[in-house]
Amino acid sequence: RFTLASGGGMNIVNMIPLDDYVAGVVPYEMSPSWPVEALKAQAVCARTYALTHINTAHQRNYGFDLCDTTCCQAYKGVYSGSQTAKVAEAVDGTSGVTMMYNGQYCDAVYSSSNGGGSESALNVWGKDIPYLQGKEDPYEALVSIPNYNWSASFTGAELQAKLIAVGYEKCGLITEVHTA
Repeated sequence: RFTLASGGGMNIVNMIPLDDYVAGVVPYEMSPSWPVEALKAQAVCARTYALTHINTAHQRNYGFDLCDTTCCQAYKGVYSGSQTAKVAEAVDGTSGVTMMYNGQYCDAVYSSSNGGGSESALNVWGKDIPYLQGKEDPYEALVSIPNYNWSASFTGAELQAKLIAVGYEKCGLITEVHTA
């Protein structure tokens, strides 16, 4: 579907069946060379995430359900790489399979890297979600991740401004930072 966007641009919306969408997410959210069982787990996560986020305010104003970036899920359309059969096996083998909690689709958030541990939803979004509790990830260090190590430097005033900008209005001037 094509629609005019503000500023004279155009939105092109790819309207496809859910499992076709999942097949266009799985090989871009994880390596398609990984074991088929890992790809199946990713397919279930991708499908559940999509169903949780369809028709939410996040994208509704743009006239589509999910964007094609990591803001939602990386979607690049039909995958035709060397692992096509394995990706299809993972998606077909889990067709219709989703994750539920108390009769609702789980918010199946995931990331490509977590720095060795995840954080609880309460500390990220301010809402306690029982199945999104922080925990250490002993497997993170076992895989090779491009650009894994990085650093950023801020003055106390720059860090204070960033904290105030995201809602910590009562943040005083930061003079020291200590790591645990």
